[in-house]
Amino acid sequence: MEQENITEKLIQYIDGVLPDDEHVRIQKWIHENEDIKATYDQLKDVLNSMEQDNASVPSDRMSNRFNAWLDTQSKPQVKSIEFKLFYKVAAAILFLLMSGIGIYTYRSFAKQNAELAAIKLELENTKQSVITGLANQSSASQRLNAVYTSNELTSLDPDLMAALFKTLNTDPNSNVRMASLDALSKNYKQPEVRSALIESMKYQKDPVVQIALIQLLVQMKEKSILGDLQIMTTQPGLLKAVKDEAYKGIFKLT
Repeated sequence: MEQENITEKLIQYIDGVLPDDEHVRIQKWIHENEDIKATYDQLKDVLNSMEQDNASVPSDRMSNRFNAWLDTQSKPQVKSIEFKLFYKVAAAILFLLMSGIGIYTYRSFAKQNAELAAIKLELENTKQSVITGLANQSSASQRLNAVYTSNELTSLDPDLMAALFKTLNTDPNSNVRMASLDALSKNYKQPEVRSALIESMKYQKDPVVQIALIQLLVQMKEKSILGDLQIMTTQPGLLKAVKDEAYKGIFKLT
């Protein structure tokens, strides 16, 4: 049965205007159906409130105007009680619809909050997993996996950034340092990452990492490294490939 018919029958039941057999049938209906019982309880509260608030009940003048309008539409004359029933049904349906919207909105909001909390917790667990993995000095593969896992995070907070830079500057494994440089390079637009990459130049001894870092900073158009590059071109014992990269960097930045 449609919601309008259900509401109308329940309102007639509450108002006590149903025939005895219909009254018994609706009463049984309410007791046997939990959804109908809930609707009945809501309607009863609404109608009680409407009865208590005289301002919410249409005046006789309004009823007369409504009846007159129905006459112009070639409708049968409607009695005042029928108008009141129409008004009650309309008001009750509106109330139920608004209640439904309110419940839906609340549930959607609660669901979104729960989802955001779950995402936040997952990101925090991922970050802690990365930091723990980077600190594992007994396994280069675990440190490497930790660096790769950090790529799942869209941004670096201070703790994670410090852990990655410590790995870049001090890790004994060249592959782990290169992976750290790659992870950090994806966040080079963060000012603190940019300045730490420049600072990292003085810690690098591995030619592969030195060349990759020079290329990255030149790509970033970081002219502040020109002095460091000039020093590298004359540094005793520095691999020729690194000096050549330093020369290229100077040429591109000037």
